[in-house]
This record gives sequence, structure tokens and C-alpha cells, in this order.
Amino acid sequence: MNVSNQNLDEGKITEINSLIGKTCEALNVEAYIVGGFIRDRIIGIPINDIDIVVSDKPEEIVKIVSEELSGTYFLINSDHAMYRINAQLGYSMLNIDIGLFEESIYDDLSNRDFTINAIAIGLDSKFSTLEVDKLIDPYCGVADIKNKVIKTTTKHSFLGDPLRLLRCIRLYAELGFEIDKQTIQLLKSNVCKINDVSGERIREELFKILSLPNVLDYLNILDDVGILCELIPELEETRNVIQPKEHYWDVFEHLINSASMAGKMFENTNGIDFVRKNVPRFPEMETFFKEKISDGQTRLTFLKFTALLHDIGKPKTRTIDSSGKIRFLTHSEVGSNIADGIMNRLRISNKGIGIVKTMIENHLRPAQMSQSGELPTDKAIYRYFRDVGEVAVDTLYLDLSDYLAMRGPNLTEEEWEEHCERTDYIIKRNMLVQKRQEEKDSVLLNGDEIMENFDLCPGPKIGTLIAKIKEAQAMGHIKSRDEALIFLESNIN
Repeated sequence: MNVSNQNLDEGKITEINSLIGKTCEALNVEAYIVGGFIRDRIIGIPINDIDIVVSDKPEEIVKIVSEELSGTYFLINSDHAMYRINAQLGYSMLNIDIGLFEESIYDDLSNRDFTINAIAIGLDSKFSTLEVDKLIDPYCGVADIKNKVIKTTTKHSFLGDPLRLLRCIRLYAELGFEIDKQTIQLLKSNVCKINDVSGERIREELFKILSLPNVLDYLNILDDVGILCELIPELEETRNVIQPKEHYWDVFEHLINSASMAGKMFENTNGIDFVRKNVPRFPEMETFFKEKISDGQTRLTFLKFTALLHDIGKPKTRTIDSSGKIRFLTHSEVGSNIADGIMNRLRISNKGIGIVKTMIENHLRPAQMSQSGELPTDKAIYRYFRDVGEVAVDTLYLDLSDYLAMRGPNLTEEEWEEHCERTDYIIKRNMLVQKRQEEKDSVLLNGDEIMENFDLCPGPKIGTLIAKIKEAQAMGHIKSRDEALIFLESNIN
């Protein structure tokens, strides 16, 4: 039985595998295609990676193949002499990993994580197509692929590399497979081992999960097996923390659902029809949220991650006043500091940490820009975008996901439409304010002119006055140098 994938340039993939096979054969080296390549070809999903193991000379093989493909290569794992070749294949980058296997191919497969990845096929100069009948499949991985089930190869699989605990959930999310009951039990009994994994590796797997649609399902299973709060124990403190009556869920469920709602606003997934219909749109919105902003992750992935943490400071700030009203004063600032510690453990970059902290610290501001029932003034909008900077738009959508998760199943179309109209007004009004600023070639008065006209000395006050001029320009209140001077006369003190 032959397996094909119409999403790929079948001929080019076969040509590359044949090239590697011929190279290995010429060097008298045993070679096998293994792992995800075979799994994905059987399933019929696009492939960007080829995994190959060889009995000897991996560096020599990599040099030859890389040169033939006009690619580049580098060492990715010195313990297993694992190299990666990056080769351009049409409009896509193909990654080819070539490393040593120990003892035999069967030993190599026994050390792999899941049965669906513990499959191999011999690679030589005669290789043409992937034939299931020729697969080396000691753990019945092909059957598990057909049955859409994820099973560990052995009961010790998670001990070999505890990152597999997260990878299991990621495969569950990506492939839509079920996790075998025994594997679920192994996940639960080995959950503490995740702390042995470096923050960088955890971050990559966690962000891969958050980047997928329907994130609520995956966060729930991470919680069910105990991984989520093992990774972020601060989340455990939010469980059963009751909120004011406007909130449908406790803080923990609110955070989980906020992360989910951040995705649902953009994803074509099942849910309440009127939610996605009313979400504010702006030019290049899809491109904006697909932009990789830090740590190789998109704005949307960072939005989901921030939504998961945005109220993490509530347990430490919860009070009940004399009237019985629940309050969380300063929870944004406290939450920002808690999130800082979480992100440092995950080895998120300084830029990424800054993005998340800025959004958490300002996540209440969109709702505070005006009184209930009123639209924000241009000045309030200007100051919001000035202060929040490059994540001002992202924070508006954090506010939307926060609102969705606050109301939960109690949300009505009328209230959601009103909330979205307000956000839409803020976005569009800011575009007008920005346009006014862009029309100005330069500031109407510079620092030297201000000091000369008002007999002032250099200092912070000059910067404050320049900022006031820029704001008045953006509001359309002043348009000339003379108007700026008159404006400063009344604002100098």
C-alpha cells in the first residue's frame, strides 16, 4: 500500500530522500527514515521535516547532502550527533534532521516517545515511495495512527525526556487523536518530572499549544492531568477565588476562558455566532495578529498567553469591604510582578516579558477611558495609545476577551455589541488622531525655542511641555507655531 500527500511536491521529497539514501549507501552506512515524517505521510498532512537516523558518519552525510541542496547545516544535539539541514523547497523551508542510532534501529525505536512516532523504513538508493508493508513497526504505531490514539512506547517513556508530557498534549491538540487511558495515568503519575526540563523547552511547547485553535480543550486537559499548575503553580492559587456577581466564573476558570476567548475572536470555531460577528475589524488586522512579535511567537499567541495570566494578582489583592463588596485593588500591578517571575522561569525574552507586563498593567484602562455609556474623548484615546505603545491594540482585544470570560454564558448579544462598538470607536478614532500627527512635518516648538521664549532652564519640564504640544497637535487644538506659543503661555505652570 502506497501513501501519498497531495499537499507536498511529492517528486521533490522523493528526490531528496533518494539523494540521502544514495549518499549513505556510497559511504556504507545504514539509514532509516523515522518518526513524524512517516506518521504525517500516513495521516496525509503537510510535512516540513524529515527525520533520519544513521549507523555512522552523520556529519559527513550532512555536509554532502547540504551542499547538494544548497542548504545550511548545524549541530543540534551533541549527545546523539544530531545535525539539522535547512533547505529551501519551493516557498517552504524543509528541515532534515540526521543523527546516530544506538545499537540497532529497534533500540532507537524503543527509546522514542509514542508508538505513532516509533516507526521506521529503510533508506537506500532504491527508495522511491513510502510503502506501509515495508515499515518497521514493532509497537503497532500504524494501527494506532489509524485508530487515532496516542500511546507511549513503554511505561518509562516520560522518564527518558519529561518534555514528552507536554508534547503528548500538543500532539493531542495538533492531530485530534485521543490519549490512551494508560498514557493518561502515566501523565498524571509523572507530572512532577516536568520541573526537570529547561524553561526554554517548556516555553516552546507551551506556546505551540497556545498557538492552536480551540485552546480551551487543551488547557483543560493540561489541568486535568496536573501539568498546568505544575508549570505555573501561581494559577493554583486562583482556583475557587470568588469574584463579584458580574463574573460567571471564579478567577481560575475566568483565566482559562479568557485565553480561549482571545482565540475564538479570530478563529472559525464553534461558539456563539454573534461573538465573532461583532468583533471590531481594522485594515490589515489578520496580518497584525499574525506578526511574530517576540520569541518567535505571534501577537495572537502572546495575547492568549497574557489572557491566561492577566488576573494572576487577584488572590493576593482580594478584599471585602464593609458593604460586602469584593475588591481586587492594584491586582494589575501585583499581577504584572507575579507574571514577571513566571516568564523568567520560562526564559521568555526581555521583550516578551515587557509585552505581557504592559498588557497586564493596562488591561483595565480600555474600560476606564470614559464613564459608562459615554465614548472616550480624543485626549483619553491619545494618552492611552501613547502610554501603552506597541501593544495598545493588543490590549484592547485583551479587554474584549476579558469581558467575554467575565460574562460567560450570561453574555447577551446587545451588551456584547455595545462593548464592541466602543472598542471599534477607540480604534478608528485613534487612526484619525494618528493621521493628524503624521500630517505634521515636525513639532511646532522644539526645546531650545521653549527655553528661549519662556526663559526656562534645561530639565524635565521642557520634555513635559513638548509632550503637551504634541498632544494638543494630535487633538487638532493647535496648528501653528503662534498657536503653540499661546497654548504654552496658559500651560507653562
